Amino acid sequence: MIPYIVISLMVFASGLADLVDINPKLRLYIYIALCTMLTLFIGTRLVGPDLVTYRVMYNINPGFVPVINAMAKFTAITRFEPLYLLLNAIFRTYDIDFRWFMFLFSTTFCTLFFVAIKRYSYYYLIALTVFLAYGYISGFSAVRQVMAAALFFYSLKYLIRGQRLIYCLFIVLASLFHASAFILIIFAFVGNIYFSTRTIIIICLVAFVTVILGIFKSIAGTILSHIGFLSADKIDLYLSGTGSLLGTVSILWMAILMLCLIYRQKLEQLDSNFNLFFNVFWIGLAIYAVSVGFGEFGRVVMYFKVSYIVILPLFVRIFLNFYEKILSHTAIGLLCLSFFFTAIYTDTQFAVVNRYIPYKSWLIDE
Repeated sequence: MIPYIVISLMVFASGLADLVDINPKLRLYIYIALCTMLTLFIGTRLVGPDLVTYRVMYNINPGFVPVINAMAKFTAITRFEPLYLLLNAIFRTYDIDFRWFMFLFSTTFCTLFFVAIKRYSYYYLIALTVFLAYGYISGFSAVRQVMAAALFFYSLKYLIRGQRLIYCLFIVLASLFHASAFILIIFAFVGNIYFSTRTIIIICLVAFVTVILGIFKSIAGTILSHIGFLSADKIDLYLSGTGSLLGTVSILWMAILMLCLIYRQKLEQLDSNFNLFFNVFWIGLAIYAVSVGFGEFGRVVMYFKVSYIVILPLFVRIFLNFYEKILSHTAIGLLCLSFFFTAIYTDTQFAVVNRYIPYKSWLIDE
């Protein structure tokens, strides 16, 4: 557990560099060093949920030509989307070890996140702490969806520029890694549109009420059966699952939503692109409510949680007093670190042994 503690505390402590007057180049060098460390930490890991499964599927991949000739067969066997399967096939064709494939794959999605964080967030070191909880830890398991989320997060810059077609192409690319990313096409139309507080509250309330009344649950089977990338087994899993609108995730989400609505004018002044990320945030909350009605069909919310990376550091900027900034940074950091470590500790709920602990890296342990 010590490696996780050390690396997370280093990231958290570095956030102070956002709040003090230091050379901008030194601040950037600190960021680059931390990004490199985080990339090596996740890219060379020998631990994490699903890693064994990904290794097995990688090793049985026969190579590019056989996969191309029988794509439908291999997608059915592995349940992987085409682009991830083809990447496996290309690396297997040249007999490249799985460790190097996962290192390059992890490096790619980390780089997309790190470049986007630097672009979107004024306090990008503080944003890096938020990323630990809302993106990075998921990269230890759901690598295909994290790649899709990274492409989505990176592509938001094209919506900022008004280049919707390029954004749509990125979402198509993301969906070839995880088909659920198609849902993100909605933001090509929503974009940076300003929604009134009343509209946001009504939409969220409607989503919550319809779930409480069981409307979505009653039609879930019909809707899920028309989603091509879901097998019958997955549909049964989703429908038999349970969820709660009163869990930690939803309560925190709603609390942050209320804070955003209260301080919305100030947040808009601090970040001209706030409405774009806020739309991702509150629409994600509404979809999260709906996903509870679909049982365990909740992993799509990972895409929307990337908005936390931009929104939470803005609350530090609201304060003018240095000590208030320190206090808000500490509060946000402790919140994010608690989610980071909770994800690690609670893994035993899903497996006989913890798949994160002890941490191992092939740079050291092999």
